[in-house]
Amino acid sequence: MAQGNLSDRKFKQALKEALADTLQEQRGLLHDVFAEVLEDFALAEAIRAGPKTKPATREEVYAILAGWGRANILDWLIVAELALVACAQFLYTFLSLVRGHLLDARPQRVLDLIHQLGWRGAGIVLAASITAVAHGWLMLAAVDLFPRQGGLAWLLQAACWTSGLFLATFFFRLLGLTTRKH
Repeated sequence: MAQGNLSDRKFKQALKEALADTLQEQRGLLHDVFAEVLEDFALAEAIRAGPKTKPATREEVYAILAGWGRANILDWLIVAELALVACAQFLYTFLSLVRGHLLDARPQRVLDLIHQLGWRGAGIVLAASITAVAHGWLMLAAVDLFPRQGGLAWLLQAACWTSGLFLATFFFRLLGLTTRKH
């Protein structure tokens, strides 16, 4: 029994030392985990407090979205770049799924598809992404026009949807033909 008790103490001491060394070496990991836990608690508290607070006005929401000032051209370029990357990722993933099974949505399979399609496929996906982002901004502009000029807003919406459907059909067909060759 004394032998078992001694080995238990040695094991506990070794475990404590290993844990202390790991925490010492991985301070960044511990900091990240702790920050995530704090964010989750803050989000939960915000959700609990939500029904008790008064609704925000449109101006308050715009003031929060605007931040400390008006968005400059660099901010809009960053937003446009992120939108293009998101559209391109969606198109590549969708194309990968169409070619096979649900497991083809894995990043490795999508990267294989990007490599197979080459520059021609990348050009088509870039053109389709630019078109999708432009149509999205046109739709938002049309929605913004509704209170002031309802007729023009409806016309813009109809034109955007019609051209969007036509161009989506065109780009998906072109991508399908490009993929079939590979």
